[in-house]
Amino acid sequence: RTYLGQSFIKLNLGSISVGLSSENIFWGPGRYSGLVMTQNAPGMNHFTIETIKPIETRIGSFEFNLIGGKKMHSGFTWLTQKEINPTDSINGLLSLPDVVRNPSLDTSFNVFTAAVAVYNPIWLPGLSLGITREVWTVAQPTQIKYFDYLSLFYSNPFRVSGGGTEAGTNQMASVFFRYVMPESHAEVYGEYGFDDNRFDIEDFLVSPEHSRAYLFGFRKIHPILNSDEYFDFSIEITQIEASKELMNRTQFGYAVFYASDYSHYGQNIGAGIGSGSNQWVFNLDHVNKNRRFGVLFERVARNNDLLYRGEVPWVNTWYGFDFTKKYVEASYGFNYEQRSGPVLFWSKALLTQTYNWNHWYDPAGTSSAMRANGYNVKSLNI
Repeated sequence: RTYLGQSFIKLNLGSISVGLSSENIFWGPGRYSGLVMTQNAPGMNHFTIETIKPIETRIGSFEFNLIGGKKMHSGFTWLTQKEINPTDSINGLLSLPDVVRNPSLDTSFNVFTAAVAVYNPIWLPGLSLGITREVWTVAQPTQIKYFDYLSLFYSNPFRVSGGGTEAGTNQMASVFFRYVMPESHAEVYGEYGFDDNRFDIEDFLVSPEHSRAYLFGFRKIHPILNSDEYFDFSIEITQIEASKELMNRTQFGYAVFYASDYSHYGQNIGAGIGSGSNQWVFNLDHVNKNRRFGVLFERVARNNDLLYRGEVPWVNTWYGFDFTKKYVEASYGFNYEQRSGPVLFWSKALLTQTYNWNHWYDPAGTSSAMRANGYNVKSLNI
């Protein structure tokens, strides 16, 4: 495919900009990941109304971004289990083929509208408070009306009848903060999001962990000799795996963060690790004027929701229910940057130990009293 990439045409009017864009958008305070809008998927074609500099008031400054656009289908589909083997209700799930190309889906899309607002209170310099909301249709293009591009403003944030969302729409929202301490050369930040609007106020207060995800981070710069040489330490934890509430609302289905339709061209609009996954990132760099060199550790647990919902076929093995078979990648590595005039050279090398790749059980491997053998691999990624 060809894309318009990071293209836009905008008209700037004071602090406000309006226009059309195909740019990627990243919302929230995360440095290594985000919850609702990141650069994981290609940018969608959208209109935008945004601030290009803070709007100053007596109580502090405000910034915002409002978008409306088309969230496109991947153009691929898959055969159902019954299409493969109509009489087999179990084993067909173990031998599904790869997805197949379906050009008729290339024009299929959902209307997507979203907004973010950030407030910097005048009484607490360095503090930013933000809120986002995302609404998208689940209807086919023939059913879409132009006012759907503004459904953000009239969709009910609660669902007082039915099963948890308005008919024909899905919703997501998040709140976040970032506090910068210039004297300490440090910052702390966090974000908490929901991928399902609440039934009512009681549901919101009783089950705040329902379909939630969150991230927290901390960064500290420690000068060594002068402002041109310092240590840069950062840590960020992203938790998207569903809470215990996952098992408590099955009459409404499994409510997890990132339903399968929160994608553009088949790629998740939010965090790249995807639904049911968690990530830890630790990074320590030595920085001088023209060079950065550091060590890092990354851990990603992928698709834990599948394990807890019993949707991986090997869970019940000869060993019994094997609770150890989480799909986890633990990586140790280095990163290096060197500036030469206007050119920046950057490299990153990771030695990754993967446990239970793709939730696979390895019947040919050895086992221990703790676990049956998973499909474990090592890889070098540069």
